[in-house]
Amino acid sequence: MRTAFYLLLLAFLTVACEPKTTAPEDDTDSTSQVTDLEQPDPDRDFRISTDNFGAIEPGMTLVEVRDYYGEENIRETDIDVGEGMTEPGAELYPGTDNMASILLNPDGTVRRVTVSGKDSRWHTQGDIRIGASLQIVEAANDAPFELTGFEWDYGGTTTDWRGGSMPEGVQFRFSQTDSARLPDALIGDRTIQSDDAQMRAHTFAVREIFMQF
Repeated sequence: MRTAFYLLLLAFLTVACEPKTTAPEDDTDSTSQVTDLEQPDPDRDFRISTDNFGAIEPGMTLVEVRDYYGEENIRETDIDVGEGMTEPGAELYPGTDNMASILLNPDGTVRRVTVSGKDSRWHTQGDIRIGASLQIVEAANDAPFELTGFEWDYGGTTTDWRGGSMPEGVQFRFSQTDSARLPDALIGDRTIQSDDAQMRAHTFAVREIFMQF
């Protein structure tokens, strides 16, 4: 009898001392929240939009550009502005495909940014990059556009997007990619239309992207 009592007591104590377990919490919501977060955009600092050239904004000084992109990625130097002239400025990512030339105002703020690297990461809406054809730019703009005549320092530069969807502040400079001689109507300081029949007889590609602030 006493033995049975002790066995019953031992069984009771064993059950009472077992650690309590709880069901794992449902973390479906937290997982969903993490999944729904915006993923990092590796090209954010190379995107050219309506008012920004990457992280460079209107009114930004070279000091602020240096603070954002890093001291090691800026080199102050004179920048070629055409017709044998240079002006004070700087290079962002000097010596790389992503190099951007920065012209400055007298007060040290950024006046213009230009990129021309063949394999540059810089791009506009529609993923327009250096080397894009004139037809691809027309498609991204949803309309033909105006540009200057070719074969001079400012040749092949967009001047009016003609109501298209490309941001007004963004400009391209095109170069001819076929070897045929251009007609006089497409040469020199004049305005031409991208959908001109004589333009269609040749091929052109973006060689510079720039923005004036």
